[in-house]
Amino acid sequence: MTIPSPCTANCALDTDFRSCTACGRTLPEIESWPTATDEEKYAILRRLSQQRPTPVMPAQAGIHDLPEKTSKTKKLTKNW
Repeated sequence: MTIPSPCTANCALDTDFRSCTACGRTLPEIESWPTATDEEKYAILRRLSQQRPTPVMPAQAGIHDLPEKTSKTKKLTKNW
C-alpha cells in the first residue's frame, strides 16, 4: 500500500524557515518522504495529526486544510 504524501500543493515556509505552513512537515520530513519507510511516514502523519486540530489530507484527495497565507510566508518551489 502506498501512503500518500500530506502535501497540499500549496507549499510555504513559516517565518523561521523550519516547516511548511500548508502541510506542517519540517523540511527534513519533506525531503525524506520519497525514501521514508512506511513506519517513518506513519510517524510523520501521527505527529501532524497531534499538531493540528483537523488532519491534513493529501492534495490527491482534493481536500485542503490550509492556514491563511500571510506576507511572512515564503513560496517554495518543488524540485523533486
